[in-house]
Amino acid sequence: MSKNVVFMTAMVDAPDVLDYTEWCYKTWEYWCKKNNVELFILEDELQPKKSSKTESGMKPTWQR
Repeated sequence: MSKNVVFMTAMVDAPDVLDYTEWCYKTWEYWCKKNNVELFILEDELQPKKSSKTESGMKPTWQR
């Protein structure tokens, strides 16, 4: 049987982390519990940042 999934990226060192991340997580967690949907949060980078400052690796939205 298939199940719906909400996929969210919440990487600690992401270049575009915003102040509302905590509230976004809590809102999706509540909604998923209410609707019997799995919440999956990607916290670790799939492709780590490069060592040089000019090569930044992949942004979280590209790692979904």
